[in-house]
Amino acid sequence: MDEFGGSCLSKLSQVQELIRELEKETEATKCATLVEKLYAIVDGLPELDKDKKEHGKLEKEVQSCSVSLWNIAVTRKTGGTISNSLNAKLRHVASTLSFVASAGTSEEFILKRQIMMGIKSGRAWLDCSNPTMAENSLELALQCLERHQNQVIDAVNQGKLPNPDKSKLELEKDFFRIYAFKAECGVALSKHDEAFQFIQRAKEILKRLPKEGTFLCFLCYNFGVDTFHMQKYEESITWLRESFELGKGVQSVGPKNQAKTLRVLANCYLELDGKQHWQKALNAVGLANAEHSHPAGLHLKVKILLLGDSPDTRLQSAFDDVLRHPDLSIDMALETIKLVTQYNNEYCESDQIDKAKEFIEECINTDYCESDQINKARRFIEECINSEYCESDLIDKARFIEEYIDSEYCESDQIDTAKEFIEECINKHLSGQPLQHDALKRFQFIIWERASQAYESNNFDEALIWFNYSLSLFNKNDESSWKNLSKLQRNITSCHIGLQQFDKAADTVKEAQQYDSLSPHTHYLIYKIALSQCDNTKAVDALQKMCALANNKDDAEKQENKQDDIHVLICLAAQLAFEKSNREVAVTALEGLVENADNIQQVLTSLRCLIRLKLTINSADDQKRSENTDILKYVETAYSKLTEMKGKQESCESVQKEAAWFMKIAWNLGIQNENSSYNMHQFFYHCCKFGRLCAVDMGNLIRQKTCMLMAAASCLQMAKDISNEQEKKTALHQVLSHVKECREIRQQIKDNKISDTDTQKDTTVVLLVLYEFEAYARLGQTDELSKILDKALSLPFAEPKTFETMAALSMESPSNCKVVSIRALKVSVKKYMQAENPDYIKCSKVFRSLIQLSLKDNSSTDIDSKEETWQYYMEVVQIIENKAKGDYPEIETVWLMTKAWNCGIYLYSASHYQEAERWCSLAINLLKHLSDLKSNYEPQMTIVYAEILSKLDSTSFPTAGDKFDRLQKRPWGYDRLFGGWLTDAVNGLAVAEDQRIDLKKSSLLVKVASPSGEQFKSKPQGASPYHGKFSLGTTTEGADKD
Repeated sequence: MDEFGGSCLSKLSQVQELIRELEKETEATKCATLVEKLYAIVDGLPELDKDKKEHGKLEKEVQSCSVSLWNIAVTRKTGGTISNSLNAKLRHVASTLSFVASAGTSEEFILKRQIMMGIKSGRAWLDCSNPTMAENSLELALQCLERHQNQVIDAVNQGKLPNPDKSKLELEKDFFRIYAFKAECGVALSKHDEAFQFIQRAKEILKRLPKEGTFLCFLCYNFGVDTFHMQKYEESITWLRESFELGKGVQSVGPKNQAKTLRVLANCYLELDGKQHWQKALNAVGLANAEHSHPAGLHLKVKILLLGDSPDTRLQSAFDDVLRHPDLSIDMALETIKLVTQYNNEYCESDQIDKAKEFIEECINTDYCESDQINKARRFIEECINSEYCESDLIDKARFIEEYIDSEYCESDQIDTAKEFIEECINKHLSGQPLQHDALKRFQFIIWERASQAYESNNFDEALIWFNYSLSLFNKNDESSWKNLSKLQRNITSCHIGLQQFDKAADTVKEAQQYDSLSPHTHYLIYKIALSQCDNTKAVDALQKMCALANNKDDAEKQENKQDDIHVLICLAAQLAFEKSNREVAVTALEGLVENADNIQQVLTSLRCLIRLKLTINSADDQKRSENTDILKYVETAYSKLTEMKGKQESCESVQKEAAWFMKIAWNLGIQNENSSYNMHQFFYHCCKFGRLCAVDMGNLIRQKTCMLMAAASCLQMAKDISNEQEKKTALHQVLSHVKECREIRQQIKDNKISDTDTQKDTTVVLLVLYEFEAYARLGQTDELSKILDKALSLPFAEPKTFETMAALSMESPSNCKVVSIRALKVSVKKYMQAENPDYIKCSKVFRSLIQLSLKDNSSTDIDSKEETWQYYMEVVQIIENKAKGDYPEIETVWLMTKAWNCGIYLYSASHYQEAERWCSLAINLLKHLSDLKSNYEPQMTIVYAEILSKLDSTSFPTAGDKFDRLQKRPWGYDRLFGGWLTDAVNGLAVAEDQRIDLKKSSLLVKVASPSGEQFKSKPQGASPYHGKFSLGTTTEGADKD
């Protein structure tokens, strides 16, 4: 690479590094330093020569740097983080890099980018008052635009552009902006002829861009104003006339702006040569007033007329027009009067001066008159007229003070003068020259007004001075003034509180309490002081006294205090407690408001605040998180108030809105109170009751149904938790009531639905049946259980676990209804087996429960009691052999085998040999369905079974062949089951006939471990997520040990 390329590459590397630093830097000073470095480097970069290969490789990198810098400038300018000067330099560097990389390019995309960069860089330079740099950037943009224009014209002639009009319009917009900006540069550089030529070029484009006429009109006006300030009046006249011509007929310019242009033009004529151009100035201002009448235009007309030889009638008419104008300000009035007196003293007749006086005095008394205007007006009146305020009467002096200090813009020296005058009056009043009642009243009014203004502006020291003035005028022995004196002491207390002088505030509020002990405002201030001093006891005591005043309905004092004011004070007390983060006092304040307020809406608002506050307090303490007893009281109060509100036929929409809010709160709290069944029940029940106050629609009915269902479930759990039998029964009856209500709501939903598809899938009815079943079961009303079971059987979508739960519930105390339990378990088995893909794991557990239940409470040696169990065994064997096909849980097969074997052993011990052999052979039949566990039992069972057959031979069959025939008649066959090993057992009976069976060794004492390591237990699922697990009894084979 040549020396030139190496230098360029080095500078490019520096630029890239500076750009990276600039992207990260946010401090304005450092950013400025980086930009200056970039500015210095880039200004020395030569243009790349594309004919050189190494330069062509650098083009993309340089263009990338240009774009990055441009984006930084746009981002920082949009965010307001850089000055106009830095913005201009950044844009200049970015555009310079683009021209360095692609000077003289013919690529349309790059040309458009360079045009845009050049125009916006020029605008940026103009914004920071550097027209020279702006002119350079705009000239480069103009050159690029002309090249692009040639490309567009060639493309149009060749028919390559699909939308030539659009392309031409974009070109004209860019030309218009460049001409306008170059004209602005020309004016700034005093090249007015050149600037005027660019404006003329821009005017030619206006025919295709009519909307830009307003911009060009205002631009020329600005040129006129700028040249006027530079005292270049001839150029200013040229630009202003051009602006006026451009604004003709343009609606967006409007008559106000046209009049403003003409007034400046008239001033230009006066400044250029008032006598020579007098008529032109008069014509211009006349046209301005015709366009839009304004006090400034009328004042200017008076001024022009005074310069000429106009008749007095014409001047008088112009002067009257000024004073009658509705928008005339006091400044303009004063200037007009001074102008007339200066140019034509003979014209200043007394009636005209009187008119001016009246107008100025009216202006002084308006609320919108500023302090400097008041001062000017008063000084003018003092100069022109003898003051009419300096009368001896104190009422007139008081009125003077009131006018003198009425404005909030009043200067300090005026305030000091007023204070001196007031102090003088107070001294005389206290030293034997008392003020008359009316004057005293007037003084007090003025003083309190000024003190109130100071207090509202948080100037408490100033307010104290004024309030002390008022205190000096009070007669403390006059009982009729005690009310006002108490108010004054309270105001002084408020000032001390504002100054954080709580000790002084406590002293003054005591004095206020002496003069008016029943004022709630006094107690509020006591509360405020106590709260600031963290004295919660005193604060709560003050709150309670305020509440007592609100409750005192028979007290005539209440009418004077206005009960609503008391409630407002309690609300303020609560708000203040919130601001001080004193939640304890805030709760007391809100509870007092709830208890005493007559306005239901106010009570509801307070309850909302209380609930939110209590939730915040409880959430901060894990122990209190579930203690929502207080909130429950608030919810109950809210329901009572809403019912009362609805009974008064108040706004239905308002009731529904409030009820919806409390319904959501009750629902959320019901879910959170899982550890307290009582609270859960109450919240869900109230949630449903709030729902009844809301608008009746399908969504609301569904919410009510869900809430009532949850209320029934939580009430059922509450009944379980209660130890008192009478309370337990009451809770269970309440469950039945909730179930009934829930069914009624469900029926409403069903009646209102067009299709019953959704109601068919609704499992609520199943849960209701379960809750009703459990309630009756716990009440011991067994006669109702069969009816409810029949009801459950009629449900098409009741699942097997529903009946398992019923079976478990029916066996609990006090029901202990074995018949219903067995029936429910049979239904459960049937449901499982009716499924397309039966769940044999769950079904096996039901069979286990069924067998356990059938054997329960029966003698282990009673033959007849086991017949029912035998039938269940036959059914499960059929399932294992014909349906399950290996899917039946092996662990359950082991349990069935063990249970059957032990039944046989118990019967054997009672000398029931044939029945013993039947049960043991059943166990051996189940043995064949085992895999890994088979070897654990097979040897022992073979030996013992041979002993049983031997004993059976000696009592029932003469030969071994008869016994063999009996075995072949078993339902499961002989050869298929036992194979050769049982044949050996039969043939070896003679050896075992004289041996006794040791029952302790013969009974299979099996404890089968589940994968979790626990003993296998059968626990049917509960009725709902809110109940514990129900079980028919936990059984292990250890329980069958002889």
